[in-house]
Amino acid sequence: VARWHPTDLGMSEEKQASIAAWALEESAAAGAPNIVQEGRELDARSDRWWDGWMDAGISHLFVANMTHISPWASTVGLLRGAAAILPPHGLLFIYGPFNVEGRFTSESNALFDQSLRARDAAWGIRDMDAEVGAEAAKVGLALTEKIDMPANNFTLVFKK
Repeated sequence: VARWHPTDLGMSEEKQASIAAWALEESAAAGAPNIVQEGRELDARSDRWWDGWMDAGISHLFVANMTHISPWASTVGLLRGAAAILPPHGLLFIYGPFNVEGRFTSESNALFDQSLRARDAAWGIRDMDAEVGAEAAKVGLALTEKIDMPANNFTLVFKK
């Protein structure tokens, strides 16, 4: 990784300080400065949020724990932006819990989904193929790999 651009919705001073500390640690460990860039506010629901990233030289995107703890419009915006930013053959990695063929992968995920929807009805665990994969295909991203991860999570790999 040449550069890491951390983003979040609600980029507080505390998050900024945590990112800055992490940036120093990672740069020292790698022996290279500026690997981790300053944290930036990003709302994937914003119209054309990706315009500010078009010249950043991004070849891959990694997103963790977003699709289930945000409204569906955030996932749609993420996919649209990834399709705009990524070069041909660029990759988008999405990590988190997903349903498979409309079913929860564990009882704990079903309970987690209930707790998410109790906090916000627009949140919830998405189906990896019927929802996320189908939406990605609409913008030219192909779901090429589904990697099982610990704690009933997956990493989904999309290729432009």
